[in-house]
Amino acid sequence: MIIGAVDMSQVGRTLRLGRIFYRKTGRTVIVSMDHGLFLGPIKGLERPVDVARKAIEGGANAILTSPGICQHIVPEISGCAGLILRIDGATTTYGPDFYDTRIIVSVEDAVRMNADAVIVMGYIGAEKESKTLENIGSVARECEKLGMPLFAEMMPVKSERIADPYDVAVVSLAARVGAELGADIIKTYYTGSEETFKEVVRRCPVPIVVAGGPKMESEGQALRVVREAIN
Repeated sequence: MIIGAVDMSQVGRTLRLGRIFYRKTGRTVIVSMDHGLFLGPIKGLERPVDVARKAIEGGANAILTSPGICQHIVPEISGCAGLILRIDGATTTYGPDFYDTRIIVSVEDAVRMNADAVIVMGYIGAEKESKTLENIGSVARECEKLGMPLFAEMMPVKSERIADPYDVAVVSLAARVGAELGADIIKTYYTGSEETFKEVVRRCPVPIVVAGGPKMESEGQALRVVREAIN
């Protein structure tokens, strides 16, 4: 909707992003709690309400979660943090094709749930790569109409053609493809060093947030990665 010279969908997009990112720095800390949608009750996420409470107490800017868990944690995050809604899934580690994700919630439903953004997977190098990228493109068009920010989680997958999913060329391609499809923000791997990650950022025209990645050996190692990524 456009009234006068103001595109009302852009108003909604700006307000929603403002609940996820610090305005002065453009930075954000997002706690992902959507793993149960694919992996079930993994260690640490058995009690989602408790996890959400701790994340908010720790100062998280936003919570990333699934449609079903969203309704349980709303009392914890309301007025305290942004909500990023996972709208694709329908696969598990027991199924025949983990990377064959489907859209399970419409962008319109995400607006009705008052989400601040939606997120969709993009598996680069997987057999169903084209399907996941099609999902991102289709969702991006709906997001444009409704003023909903879109995160594209661009995850390279080890395969015959990708020996190292963290390789700078591979991650650069993944991030750029997500932006080309219309994502507002890219979530992807940190490539392991400031110098290589600078290349990923330089080649991507939209902001990037760094995925958590493998478990670190210490808090110090985790903080080092965060510091390098911010730099």
